[in-house]
Amino acid sequence: MGTLASTCNDRPYEKIVSLFKAIRHNNFNRAKNLMSSGIDINCINYSGATPLIETCRCRYLPQTQIQREEFVQFLIDMGCDIMRIDIHGRTALLYAEMNGHDAIVELLDRYENRKRKTDFVYELETIAEEDLKDSFKENAKYVH
Repeated sequence: MGTLASTCNDRPYEKIVSLFKAIRHNNFNRAKNLMSSGIDINCINYSGATPLIETCRCRYLPQTQIQREEFVQFLIDMGCDIMRIDIHGRTALLYAEMNGHDAIVELLDRYENRKRKTDFVYELETIAEEDLKDSFKENAKYVH
């Protein structure tokens, strides 16, 4: 879980405030620089929004949309939690849908589906491994 906006990875409160301010003002280069300085990728502000949620909460502006999409991809690449919810119970995907960020909706959908498939494959592999161990133990009884 992300840390409260007062501190984040022992970074000062001001950096986190600056991060969310940069996002709200569509200054995504500044936001990337701040994120790259060690701020927790899932830090939260006063409303429980992560940088990803805050990015998707802002209204659609054609002149900044490409930078917004690149910033979302940057956050995903950095390992942000796309399933986090804010204090209103909304995810970044829901905000992106509400604010007309169609390309971001597609990006988050693709990532979420890929993550689900990865989790499903991991579950199947774990089950198969357990079945194999059980089978091996069962067969070992008969060898002795």
